[in-house]
Amino acid sequence: MSTLKTLVIDDEKNAVENIVTILKNYCDEIEISGCAYNAAEGIELAKKIKPDLVFVDIEMPDATGFDVANAIKGIQPMIVFVTAFEQYAIKAFKVNAIGYITKPVEIEELQSVVEKAKEIYKQRELAMQNATKKVISEKICVPTGKGYSFIDASDISYIEAEGRYSNIHFINQAPILITRSLGEMEAQIGSDEFFRAHHSSIINLNHIQFFNSREGYIQMQNGEKVILSRRKRDEFLKIFKRDTDKS
Repeated sequence: MSTLKTLVIDDEKNAVENIVTILKNYCDEIEISGCAYNAAEGIELAKKIKPDLVFVDIEMPDATGFDVANAIKGIQPMIVFVTAFEQYAIKAFKVNAIGYITKPVEIEELQSVVEKAKEIYKQRELAMQNATKKVISEKICVPTGKGYSFIDASDISYIEAEGRYSNIHFINQAPILITRSLGEMEAQIGSDEFFRAHHSSIINLNHIQFFNSREGYIQMQNGEKVILSRRKRDEFLKIFKRDTDKS
């Protein structure tokens, strides 16, 4: 895990020094990125360094810690309120603070809130990694005569062989000819959502409108028809029987 960029905001210099000392000596994976001694300076510094974690005093001469939290919410840092007054606890958690500690700050209390921040940060990193992987997995890169196209697999209606090349037919845009064989495309997609309906076509199962069993073709949602080979018919019907049994 990366170190947490941390900002401390308090109009009392001794309070800032106390928090910084504890963080440096008793808390791992913390980087003190800045200290501010009033709300305005804290807001400006936060927008500049974009901290992961902010310790902010609630009562300051120029503004409250709640004002600071509201001003920097676009940065989405984890906020920990620090105060000598316990009556602010409920309000602190209403603004989605991850912690609330009272002065004088104790080592164990600060360590506890830092551990919570680290866990939240890890969860955010994991969620971001999973989201990135999902986006990448849904995009496929295909070679065309002019270069490469990056397309969403979910937008594909079906793929049709065109000699050594393939035509990709979409839900709502014109088809494109790519310099890749149908077999290569089948291997690249590698998804249960696609089915080899014929030696010359692959269909997206999510975009089927109906199957004409008498004439042996599948009509896609864009109105185009794709032949289903006889040897593939049982396998095709089993897919939908399996899905029906699950529901």
